[in-house]
Parts: sequence; structure tokens; C-alpha cells
Amino acid sequence: MIKNALLIWAVVLVIISNAFVHADSSDPMRHDSRHVIKRTAGVVRAAQQHCIKTSQYNGLRRVVAHHLMSRRLHRQNQYEKGIYHSLRARYLAIQILKDNPKLKDVWQDAMYDRIEKMYARQSPSDNELDRLVAAEEQAIESDEEAAMVIIGKKNN
Repeated sequence: MIKNALLIWAVVLVIISNAFVHADSSDPMRHDSRHVIKRTAGVVRAAQQHCIKTSQYNGLRRVVAHHLMSRRLHRQNQYEKGIYHSLRARYLAIQILKDNPKLKDVWQDAMYDRIEKMYARQSPSDNELDRLVAAEEQAIESDEEAAMVIIGKKNN
């Protein structure tokens, strides 16, 4: 009898602990943030590769700074702010890629989807986001160095 009661309590505790562990994963904004950052990472990597191939690095430092800040904000559970910086990073990366007509498919695929458009409408101004990322940008020595910053695993 006591063994059965202990077994039932153990099962109840496991169920309750699982509920707490997985509660965070049900946050829709967390999901949106991860979605936006993952999509942006691919575009930032493409911009880095393009800059290396062409030896034209103008603006890459700010792209990478916004992307790194978006990841940091996501890790700090500041999902909405992370989304805004990720969208800004992607916009700037697309501007770099637009210079090369051969990369038209890459930057067209990077245009905002339905979720991203919703956040883009309520995003702070570009100037405000750039002001907020200034310290992060200064930590990267140059646009050339920004090309060497590891953005994340390809599947990340």
C-alpha cells in the first residue's frame, strides 16, 4: 500500500516537473524570435560570404552587431527586442546582397514572411535600433572582421 502511494506521488511529481520544464517552450513570442533569428542567420552568412568574395565590406559590421544583439536578447528572454534587431540585421544584409544581381534569389527568399511583417510594423525606427546597437558594433573592430564572426551552425 505504501509502495503504491509512493509510486503515485513519484508519477505526479514527474508530471508536474515536466510541466514546469516545458512551460517556456509554449511561449509563442519565443517561437517567433527563434524563427526570425534562424532565418536572418542564413542571410547574414550569405552577406558575409559575398563580402569576402568581393572584398567589399561596407556595412557588414552593423549587420553582424544587430544579429549578435538579437541572439543575446533572445537568450535573455527579451524576445520582441531580439526580433526587432534580427529584422534590422536582415534588412541591412539584404542591402549588401542586392548589389549582386546573381544573388537575387537569396535576398528575395529573405523577404519578410507573415510573422515577420507583423513585428516589422511595430518595430522601433531604424535610427533607434542603430543607436541601441552602437556599443555592440564598436566591439567589432572593422567591417572586415565582421566577415569572420561565426554566426552559428548552418542548421541553427
